[in-house]
Amino acid sequence: MHIITELKAAFADKKILLLTILAFSLATIFLSPSQIADEYRGWLLEPLLLVAIYLNKRQILLPLYFLIFGASLYFFGLKLSGHASDLVALYLMAFVLLLSLNFAKDNEKFISQSLARLLNLLISFALFHLFFLGIVAICAGLNYLFGLELLTSHRTQRLYLTLASFGLPCLFLFFESKFSEYRLLNFIKIAINFILNPLLIIYVALLNLYCIYRLAILELPRGGVAYIVLACLIAGFVLRGLNLLIKSQIYDQIFRLLPLFVILPSVLLWWGVMHRVGEYGLSEPRIYLIACVIFANLSYFVMIFFRNFPYKFLAFFMIFGIFFTHFVLDTKLLTINSQKELLLRELRALNLLGSDGTLSGDVSKIGEEKLYFLQDKFDFLVENGDKFVLENKKFISNLESISEKKWQIFSINSGNIGINV
Repeated sequence: MHIITELKAAFADKKILLLTILAFSLATIFLSPSQIADEYRGWLLEPLLLVAIYLNKRQILLPLYFLIFGASLYFFGLKLSGHASDLVALYLMAFVLLLSLNFAKDNEKFISQSLARLLNLLISFALFHLFFLGIVAICAGLNYLFGLELLTSHRTQRLYLTLASFGLPCLFLFFESKFSEYRLLNFIKIAINFILNPLLIIYVALLNLYCIYRLAILELPRGGVAYIVLACLIAGFVLRGLNLLIKSQIYDQIFRLLPLFVILPSVLLWWGVMHRVGEYGLSEPRIYLIACVIFANLSYFVMIFFRNFPYKFLAFFMIFGIFFTHFVLDTKLLTINSQKELLLRELRALNLLGSDGTLSGDVSKIGEEKLYFLQDKFDFLVENGDKFVLENKKFISNLESISEKKWQIFSINSGNIGINV
């Protein structure tokens, strides 16, 4: 691949520096959790100084500088008093050194080189953290979907420290070497082709595996999966459009097949949304979620049958959908009616709703879960001034008193358990 050739050319004359940075990053694997928490700032600073040394063209004295800065960090960096000001001072020194490399005598040249180097540093920082967030997103998805514990807090710290110690200086060297023409457009291409597109493909594969798993055990997906699927659909729609600008043949073929691979996650998404609407009723966020899902599914439906469909039609439909959902559709009234219907259904099941629409009955025998469910629905309708609940204030006040008594009993029992322990 073209990018592999460019990487080899960029680091052809930097083998010693590359091995030195790699040694630092690999050493972080053997740090204990306490050392990672206390000393990771110093480890992140070291590769930055090594890059500064190299760019000052002191290649022959690299091992000597390595020892000098290593000793300096040990005695003055890792043995600090712990104040934030000490770390800020170290970072400012390294930052100014990095921007002032070669110390050009001409002011105009000095400023222009400093700004170019700052841009390369920012691009390297953004690319690395985009890559790292992609790794965290995949691990978090596996944790949430399949219950795997891949990343704990200590593992995340160790992974970040190791990758940052190696990845940040290498990316910076790449942009600083002979590829200074890499600016915004190339940064976008690298981010999309090597981070975002692979991340999308992995997530679509994970979601399909999760769908097959849930269908096999005949269980509904977890609640937050709806937002994961929707985010994946939106990301696929956006990246497909950006791929038209990048014109990658490999990803062009993949995006042609993408609508077929989101059918199963979309079915699972609708299954989960409709089940939870039936169980918990509509809310304004759920209404907007359904609107977004409709637009996403319509977009992918059009992609299946019209490969070169004009985006302007989807833009028009999006504008119409936002206008209809926000200005025409009364989402508040829909929410009130939905929550009221759930409440009435539960009241009928508990024989608390009379044929004349009045509420009566013994609420002291209702279980805690049902009691809190009724209280929650009544509170919502009271806040919105519903006529039905205003006509049954006596029943609601009785329900509230029973609920408070049960809560007090629960608190006393919890207190006694704590004392006995």
